[in-house]
Amino acid sequence: MTEDIDNLQTICHKVINQKDKLHMNHNKLAAEKDQLQASYTSLAKERDQLQTNYDSMKSLRDQLQINYNSLAEEKKQLQISYDNIKTQENLLQTNYSKLTKERDQLQTNYNNMTSQKDQLQIIYNNLAEEKKQLQISYDNMTSQRDQLQINYNNLAEEKKQLQISYGNIKSQINLLQTNYSRLTKERDQLQTNYNNMTSQKDQLQIIYNNLAEEKKQLQSSYKSVRTEKEKLQREKNQLQTSYNNLRYQPDQLQREKNQLQTKYNNLLNQRDQLQREKNKLNEYVQEGWKSFSSSVYYISSERKNYSESRQDCRDRGADLVIINSKEEEDFISSLNKVCNCYAWIGLTEVREGGVWKWVDGTALTTGYWERGEPNNNGPARNEDCDPGSSILDKLKTFDTGGQ
Repeated sequence: MTEDIDNLQTICHKVINQKDKLHMNHNKLAAEKDQLQASYTSLAKERDQLQTNYDSMKSLRDQLQINYNSLAEEKKQLQISYDNIKTQENLLQTNYSKLTKERDQLQTNYNNMTSQKDQLQIIYNNLAEEKKQLQISYDNMTSQRDQLQINYNNLAEEKKQLQISYGNIKSQINLLQTNYSRLTKERDQLQTNYNNMTSQKDQLQIIYNNLAEEKKQLQSSYKSVRTEKEKLQREKNQLQTSYNNLRYQPDQLQREKNQLQTKYNNLLNQRDQLQREKNKLNEYVQEGWKSFSSSVYYISSERKNYSESRQDCRDRGADLVIINSKEEEDFISSLNKVCNCYAWIGLTEVREGGVWKWVDGTALTTGYWERGEPNNNGPARNEDCDPGSSILDKLKTFDTGGQ
């Protein structure tokens, strides 16, 4: 991306250089105006000398030729600028395509993870809001570009005014030529050698016509070059607009890529965490624990009282089971049936009597005592601690270690 920024800065410098060239052209036109003014003064002083008039017209022809050559050179410079911008556009298009492919790859990963994480929809809405903010920034840049276009139009208007001044000077030259022709006729009437002077006059007239024709041709070429220059300028403006549009797309795609990469990494971390939990559960299962829902259960083969059983559970990093659902109760009952034994559960009666609580301190809210239970007639002869009877039949309530 740093290389792209450097390319953009280079293009900006080129645009500034083109602006400076236009300013130099403006100064050059002003100098041409001064030269034309000097020619006008010279014609006013030398209107009585026909040969001097011929030299002045020849000088004017040379000046037009210089203008033509200058415009041709300017056309060549504009063509070079056009080619440079076209090359930069192709480079930006290549970068855009590359970033688009990367974005598509990340989008594929994103779609695969979407089924595991619905929260990505909220993240997408945040990205849409960021896109809206970027659009506002883009509008601001467009306003700045329009301001630069206004400045360029002002320079073009000044150039147009100079062209009008050039046309006025040309009209004055034509008026002087008319006056010159009138004075020539008066001089011919006073001259004795009328035929010789007439012959010279005809020759000069032919030369003048040739120069006028050359002037028209140069003027036509000047207009053609000017038209082509305006066309190239319009193409340049269009390319500049396309360049500005492409300039911000890579930044936006890069931000989207970074956002998606971050979310992708978060999902990978969550997947790893779930894998670690799964591996831990597998270790418990391999040690003889039984899995149900998201917990594992263990029934010891040793016979112990309530306190010893609970301490054994704690030593294993667990505690006597707390039953939270009918399904869990059925599962623990099935474990008791398999081993054909009683097992302590994490339910005990508070000393005041009559209030049953789980080992985490919560009160028993749902129980399925058998009729006449609890009655202190169980295997422990003391049913302040339940050895597995509180939901279904007196021992249908499982007393197991659970984690």
